[in-house]
Amino acid sequence: MTTRALSKRRASELTKDCCCGRMWAGFRARERNVPFARYLAMCNPGRLRRYQLGAVYRREQPSASNARLRQFMQADFDIAGHFTPMGPEAECVRVMHEIFSELALGDFVIKVSDRRLLQAIVALYGQHSHTYFGVFAAIDKLQKNGWSAVKDELVQKHGMTGYSADKLGEIIIQKGGEELLQKLIVHPNLQGEKAQKSIHDLQLLFSYLRILGVSNKVQLDLSLARGVDYYTGVVFEAEISGSRDKVGSVAGGGRYDNLVADLHPKGKEYPCVGLSIGVDRLVILAAQAEPVMLQKGVTEVVVASAQKGFLEERMRLLAHLWDSGIKAEMMWDKDPSLLQQLQWCEKHGVPLAAIIGSREQATGVVGLRNIALRHQVVLCPLFPSRFLFYVSQLCLRFFFVNVVSLLVCCRLHLLMN
Repeated sequence: MTTRALSKRRASELTKDCCCGRMWAGFRARERNVPFARYLAMCNPGRLRRYQLGAVYRREQPSASNARLRQFMQADFDIAGHFTPMGPEAECVRVMHEIFSELALGDFVIKVSDRRLLQAIVALYGQHSHTYFGVFAAIDKLQKNGWSAVKDELVQKHGMTGYSADKLGEIIIQKGGEELLQKLIVHPNLQGEKAQKSIHDLQLLFSYLRILGVSNKVQLDLSLARGVDYYTGVVFEAEISGSRDKVGSVAGGGRYDNLVADLHPKGKEYPCVGLSIGVDRLVILAAQAEPVMLQKGVTEVVVASAQKGFLEERMRLLAHLWDSGIKAEMMWDKDPSLLQQLQWCEKHGVPLAAIIGSREQATGVVGLRNIALRHQVVLCPLFPSRFLFYVSQLCLRFFFVNVVSLLVCCRLHLLMN
């Protein structure tokens, strides 16, 4: 069911159906953009940034190897409201770049395109607005099925001639960066207002991405259409290469300006840009990568001693951490060796160890060790609030312990000295 059809139903009816689980076939909790748009239409919160993590559902043929599941975890990030043109798009691309750079699951590329440009290209070959989405859905299968299958679908299902399909293919198979935009802006068949506006917007986006330092991982891909009909402008998608199994895109999104208007009783426009990340697909890629430490429990730091003894000193520091809201633990053995304590951290997936001993006691410092990276810095607890703040910042609350912790440790070392 399209967003236009959705708009004919009262928001109260939609909410009741969602709560009672009576959503129509194929739509039940498929994604969260429509519920988010309904919230914007009903509450009008003004400018808004939001993130969300939770389960979504698809009518898929399950396949664990390529991460096609009927229920999976998805993370969303959206920016709603009127902002500088291409600013929210640039921020979303930067968010994807930062996440995949820090996870280090393999080389990645972020593809971008624009629905308005694709509409102008498709219109050159006899397609009309009511057929755009079907043609976009066919084009979106190019990487998966190849051009031959896409051409057959365009000819047989959408009435395009073989000649027109080939000419369309010559354009949409192009990939590149700002140099491709320079070619498109002077293309004789793309001088219409909509096409020129989309090309200028893409040029502005690439200039922002260059300033943000992420343009090296961004590629203009004219075959990128995204298989949802509510996108109205720039769209983007991220893929990670080098995996044994083909999991496809791991993130995607774009601008969907008209979705709120379709659901608003007065048709009020509410510009939105957002992205979704397939968490389950990242977990599959992580399992294929080099072994990483998964945090098995909720403990953030273990209080350890460098020599035998120091039971009372460990207890004092442990109580101090507890009082400050940090999830800390210690081995209650009277004289555990440092090796035993560090091995205990590894076994239970605790990312950090706060180490005290005779040297630390004499100099008034505490050692903070990253278990996965085997890297240690010395922190001065003479300023307890600062020490506890730094510890809380170092206590990773995400899936993986990675190089970010090391970078923070190095920064702390510089700050404390």
